[in-house]
Amino acid sequence: MTIVALVLLIACVNVANLLLARASSRKKEVAVRLAVGASPGRIIRQLLTESLLLAILGGVVGSLFALWGVGILVKMFDAELPTSPDLRMFAFTTIVCVLTGIIFGLVPAIRATRTSVSPALKEVQVAGGDSRSRWTWGKGLIVAQVALSLSVLFAAGLLLRSLRNLQTVDLGYSQDHLLLVRLDPTSEGYEIPQIANLGHELLDKITSLPGVRAVTLSENGLFSGTESADDLLVPGFNPLSDADKNTASDLVGPNYFSSLGVPILMGREIGLQDLPSSPRVAVINQAMANFYFKGQNPIGRKFYVDDVKRRDQPIEVVGVVRDSKQNSLRKPDGRRFYEAFFQKTDRKLIINLEIRTAGDPTAVAADLRKQIQSIDVSLPVDSLHSISDLVDSEIGDQIALAKLSGSFALLGLILACVGLYGIMSYTVSSRTREIGLRMALGAQHTDVLWLVLREALTLASLGIVVGVPSAMAGSTLISTFLFGVKPSDPFALVVVTSTLACVAVLASYIPARRAAKVDPMVALRNE
Repeated sequence: MTIVALVLLIACVNVANLLLARASSRKKEVAVRLAVGASPGRIIRQLLTESLLLAILGGVVGSLFALWGVGILVKMFDAELPTSPDLRMFAFTTIVCVLTGIIFGLVPAIRATRTSVSPALKEVQVAGGDSRSRWTWGKGLIVAQVALSLSVLFAAGLLLRSLRNLQTVDLGYSQDHLLLVRLDPTSEGYEIPQIANLGHELLDKITSLPGVRAVTLSENGLFSGTESADDLLVPGFNPLSDADKNTASDLVGPNYFSSLGVPILMGREIGLQDLPSSPRVAVINQAMANFYFKGQNPIGRKFYVDDVKRRDQPIEVVGVVRDSKQNSLRKPDGRRFYEAFFQKTDRKLIINLEIRTAGDPTAVAADLRKQIQSIDVSLPVDSLHSISDLVDSEIGDQIALAKLSGSFALLGLILACVGLYGIMSYTVSSRTREIGLRMALGAQHTDVLWLVLREALTLASLGIVVGVPSAMAGSTLISTFLFGVKPSDPFALVVVTSTLACVAVLASYIPARRAAKVDPMVALRNE
């Protein structure tokens, strides 16, 4: 909403600038009206009526585009959005149109009534004499427009860079060809021994499916939104606080890490030999090994879960694996240990299947559902997604922000380009005699071209100087959405300022080229 407000402000500043240019070009008309008895109030009412008409017509056309744009938003975000307008939307649009028409049409209207009647009627004009004073407001608005555009572009640049960083985060395993399936046997009345038997049967049957390279299971699943944690007692480690004892955990099946592709750094992974009758074992990640064992070899070391039922049940470390992302891309990899799924006999478990396929994971979805139904026709499949879909869902808000801010930033850039083009075109037309004199006195085409381009670049540079501090301050508002990039990111700032400078050159090139082609004799004769 902040970015939308900034884009609206850019558009309003643009219209105000064009209204100023229009009022200046109608200087003689206003002078005639004043000369024949029109009051300043009447002139103001006339010009305000014109600006209000423009604003309302723009609101009507904008509403039609908005209705069309809803369809684009639905496709862009695959979301359910209201597709029909209501009275609140029309009321809001009407209020915005009326207010912008009044506020940004008032200054040009008031300035128009301050026209000196006698000089305007005599068309007295000294080359460049009143250009500077006349366009103090206009050029100031262009500076403001560039500054606002820089703020919007900078925010969009930060969000886009942040999204790129999130999309390239190293999960610790490959996202390619990885399918995740969630089953809840407890909802169908499965007891603890039956769940274990179901798990073994699922692994056996799914492994035989064509296109399946490896299959394993876990309790929580990757990017499922569920997480487990336990307080640990580690002999030889003295916790400084309760937080030092808390560690994330999961229950995983045989060959879990090799199926996912998580590197095993030391020891072994959970295997078929880890049965309920076997000693309790666990595989730990690097973060846990470094925190509790301080660089010592953790293989064979034991720890305990700080729970009344489990304090007398030692868990032996049999392997160390690389840190990997389990539920969040943003959070750093924390301490985690993995126990054997089939050694857990004290409670009912959810089954999350992790299936590595040879090709497109969705291609085996139909056969997979049939295989599950062949085991138990009443067993529901709660979810079936590729890991890439789940990761995209996890950063869905970031994707939406990046797309929307990028779209509005492009719109703001176009508006700034139009505004700069408009004022430079008017400046060239109002300085025709001056340019003719310069060329009559020997100025070359390149000199005139640079004269106009320099003025445009000066305005853009002033806008950038004003906009950089405000952009830096505004970037703190979106700091919670940033990942791997600072609110004062110099790369994004350089790209944005360079883009605005290029846009300033492009927007002013056509007026500058037109000025360079002025025939000095025609220009002087017209005056």
